[in-house]
Amino acid sequence: MGLRSVKVVRVGHRYVRDYRTLTHLCLVSRALGAEAIYLEEVEKELEETVEEVNRRWGGDFAILEGRWKRIFQDAKSEGRAIVHLTMYGTPLQEKIGELRKHDSFLLAVGGPKVPGEVYKLADYNIAVTSQPH
Repeated sequence: MGLRSVKVVRVGHRYVRDYRTLTHLCLVSRALGAEAIYLEEVEKELEETVEEVNRRWGGDFAILEGRWKRIFQDAKSEGRAIVHLTMYGTPLQEKIGELRKHDSFLLAVGGPKVPGEVYKLADYNIAVTSQPH
């Protein structure tokens, strides 16, 4: 199988509490090979931080703005597998073979309490450790 295409969407955000966590999520997504992350609102400082990392370390990771429902719809129309990462999901080990059959993904990562609709619309609800994280 060739290169995989991975994008990330952050579902919900609490700026006062999550700014550093959000920066970390962006940088980890970038470091692990994602092409882009979708956020409901993009702050200039965060955008500048990621642009500086791209300049210094290479790459063209992008921060895009959008609402998660629309991003899910677009991902489905592109044929992306939507993988919601949640401690309440099926253990990754049980689905890894099935996931390997896909070549493009949208990874959904929650912030505050994730709406139940996310669980229903995702193709997979996956737990990496089944522990709070």
